[in-house]
Amino acid sequence: MRHLAIAMGLALTAAGCTVDLEGAACRTTGSTDDCPEGQACGTGLTCSRRAAACTPCIAARTACLAADPGSVYACSAEVDPACGTLAAPSGCGAGRVCSPTATGATCTCSAVTVDPAGAEAGTPCRYASIHAAFVQAQADGKPEVLLGGAAGQAYGEDAADRAGIAVPDGMTLRGDDVPPAPTGRVVVAAGGGEGIRLGAGAALRGVTVHRAASGPALGVRVTGASPAGGASLDGVVVDAGGAGGGFATGVLVEGSGAVAISGATVAGATTCGLEVSRADGDQAVAVTGGLLQGNAVGLRLLRGTLSAEGTRIFGSTGPGVQAVPAAGEAARLALRSSTVARGGNVGLHVQGLAELELTQVQVCLNAGRSQTIAGVTRTAGGLLALGNVGAAPALQANRFHGNGGDQVVIGGSSSAWSLASADCQGTGAAGPNVVAGYTAPGVGVASISSAVDVTRISWGSASFPALGTDYLQAATGSVTGSENYCEPVTTSPECPAAP
Repeated sequence: MRHLAIAMGLALTAAGCTVDLEGAACRTTGSTDDCPEGQACGTGLTCSRRAAACTPCIAARTACLAADPGSVYACSAEVDPACGTLAAPSGCGAGRVCSPTATGATCTCSAVTVDPAGAEAGTPCRYASIHAAFVQAQADGKPEVLLGGAAGQAYGEDAADRAGIAVPDGMTLRGDDVPPAPTGRVVVAAGGGEGIRLGAGAALRGVTVHRAASGPALGVRVTGASPAGGASLDGVVVDAGGAGGGFATGVLVEGSGAVAISGATVAGATTCGLEVSRADGDQAVAVTGGLLQGNAVGLRLLRGTLSAEGTRIFGSTGPGVQAVPAAGEAARLALRSSTVARGGNVGLHVQGLAELELTQVQVCLNAGRSQTIAGVTRTAGGLLALGNVGAAPALQANRFHGNGGDQVVIGGSSSAWSLASADCQGTGAAGPNVVAGYTAPGVGVASISSAVDVTRISWGSASFPALGTDYLQAATGSVTGSENYCEPVTTSPECPAAP
């Protein structure tokens, strides 16, 4: 009989048959390589059909459970050698949660928070310095660092932060308040080339930046943004409230890639509130809302493409907006639904732009500046536009009123300038331009060595618009279309009060 059994076994082997038994040893959990057909290697490193029907966990490997995020679990083969079970939880402790890793799971901070008082008290996941917090956040795979703890404490005064604060590429520094409360989250800029530097795709939200005594000249530098994800500022305040007074420049935007600035306030900068000087003229900056107040120059565009909508620019000692690129540089400006008011110089100074759009912009009660063009000297109060524009300038539904001298001065340009509108009854962005509130020797529109179409605009004169009273043309300048005008504005519109 023994010889017969051996003979039958050899015959089955020769025919390519196997006996479908479970429990064979295997080497890799979840693999089918070492197991008969229909079976897989289980947690206990034995083959079974049950292991093939589940996703076996790897023995001793750690994992997280959604039902208990504060603990790390370990895989065990003792209860269920086929599929394994997660057992023996290890609690992460206060302020920490289970987080997956490439090889299992570990406890990490639920949030990485800069809280000098909390760090001194030994509170878990609280750090005294912003630098140390970012090091931990990167190690834990967290995308952001929070400024938290008791509102009103100063951040950035730790020795590790005094050389300058950098927000790494793709990461965020923000106040932990909901809704944001930047006045309670004050970063003190003590040293380095700038108070805070934003890397590619980095973000700054809901914080205030103050200058320490002998602090840096620049408040926030945005540089190195990438085309895949530009940097952003949201609800940020950069002002002169620190011991060192105002920054020279509040916010400087350089580099490449789209940059978004929303609801920012920059006040008291001694050179410029917001300066845009990108890598080239195609790099875009979008400003939404916000306030630029009491800066030497409110908004300066040197290179790049800048659009600003709903932005308030008040009390600048120099031009409210200055868009004057250097020779050979490209700059494009679009200003919409914004106010430039109550400054000590001209409201808008533009020169040599590749593109210019002004739509529903109110420019009022700016003192003006003296400008000599082709031997003719005028005081420009609202808009001073010099030189050529690469594309036809687009000016619609704007209000220039109550500024010192001339409301609009256009000079030394071979470009076709038009203040014309299609319909006096147009509303919103389709409405006519308005020039009003001017007194002699100032006029509404002065054209010097330029051609300006003023068809269907509203003048600040109760009578027919007249040369020398409502408009002026000098040197080779010309003003056309004045005979076709909209209803006069005999009372200058109200200029908004300073915030």
